[in-house]
Amino acid sequence: MQVVTTISYKSIVNGAYTKGMNAKRGMRQGDPISLMLFVLVMEYLHRKLKDLSRIPNFNFHSKCEKLKLVDMSFDDDRLLFTRGDVISVQLVMDRFKSFFEATGLVVNPNKCKLYCGNIDDGTVQQITNITGLTSGVLPFSYAGRIRLINSVIFSTTNFWLQCIPLPKDVIRRIEALCRTFLWTGKGIMSRKALIAWSKVCEPKSQGGLNVVDLARWNKVCLIKLLWNLCRKADSLWVRWVHTNYMKDERVMVVPIKNSCSWILKEILKTIQEVEGLNQWQQVVKNDVFKTKKFYYSLVEAKSKVPWRKLMYENEASPRALFTLWMSCNKRIGTKDRLSKFGMISEENCEFCPAKESLQHLFFECTTMKTIWTAVLEWMNILHSPQGWDKEMTWLLTSCNKKGWRSTVLKTAFTETVYMCWLYRNTSVYKNTGARSNDISGIENDVIDRIVHRCWRNPKLREHVAPLLI
Repeated sequence: MQVVTTISYKSIVNGAYTKGMNAKRGMRQGDPISLMLFVLVMEYLHRKLKDLSRIPNFNFHSKCEKLKLVDMSFDDDRLLFTRGDVISVQLVMDRFKSFFEATGLVVNPNKCKLYCGNIDDGTVQQITNITGLTSGVLPFSYAGRIRLINSVIFSTTNFWLQCIPLPKDVIRRIEALCRTFLWTGKGIMSRKALIAWSKVCEPKSQGGLNVVDLARWNKVCLIKLLWNLCRKADSLWVRWVHTNYMKDERVMVVPIKNSCSWILKEILKTIQEVEGLNQWQQVVKNDVFKTKKFYYSLVEAKSKVPWRKLMYENEASPRALFTLWMSCNKRIGTKDRLSKFGMISEENCEFCPAKESLQHLFFECTTMKTIWTAVLEWMNILHSPQGWDKEMTWLLTSCNKKGWRSTVLKTAFTETVYMCWLYRNTSVYKNTGARSNDISGIENDVIDRIVHRCWRNPKLREHVAPLLI
């Protein structure tokens, strides 16, 4: 430890070194040796936690037991996993106490959170007292919840949707849970929704988020089973149905008999629905049934929203895209909307005396206009921002053609709207107000986000690189 506490630093000023400055409190983050020292110390902590597997009273987390996993590191962050019982948590804290005594490193409770699941309130309180940490909630944004709904929840229900006709009440309850989780982040049933679930399930071209409509998907899956009865003669299930129920009758004209199972009855009921569909006449002649393609062919044809182009070929982050989607649907929580619902009485903009609305905030407001103008100047675009409606008209005209310019401009606009909305919320709810140094910092943050998002696309790198010079 002598090397750590006796080091000194020198700086280069005008090409010459300054006098050495002693680091009385040891190394700082960024010192070349700090990375190796950090790894050595964390390895010591990892080994102490790994030894818990030898203690009979210690219980692993149910999903980590086979791997005997107790801790994981991501850069300088650390995750600990254990079963939610008092003894296991106490054993982990004892290891930490030993680690503190050896290294002098103490956990900062302000930067740590305790996440519990399926544990009663009494046990949670005991664990909180042992650790000295407060309980946290997993920080899923709206965009993160949409991804969970599309991936986890849909894939879980899709297995049953492919096999059996789910009752309408079951589908309504599943959709209600998804709707509640999207808008509240909780599993407790609620009617709160900024945008109707039917709108969320519409295609992006019609102003939705393209979330699967479970009722329609279930219907398509039943139609696929009907197609199997018509086309897949090699299937054992198809042969069994034909032998016991059809008895050499054509599938499309067979009556629904009382002896049919309830699943087969629901499959045969779809005959009346598909007989007049051109899509069915085409697919029944093919050797492959494409469920997704047939699903979209059943989507009701509606007029396309003019801003649909902004949602395609846009490299912005999912959070920024969701904020843009909310803004385009004019459901973002500006003060004029909150006032209509009686939630607030004052409607003045946080940055100027005008009434806060979507039209004013993006980008009639002087503060927000300054940020968007700075981003446009960085992109070498001469344009004077105006209100939301006129800005959208200009943007759609500018992004009418395909190419890297349209992609970068759409990404820049989306990230700017997101960062401006984030800055507005911080100013309103944390009472920080508007400061000039904040505005310049936000301008740089927006540009950094644009570069980061566009740099992920190899085709855009050569066009973004000159903007950094």
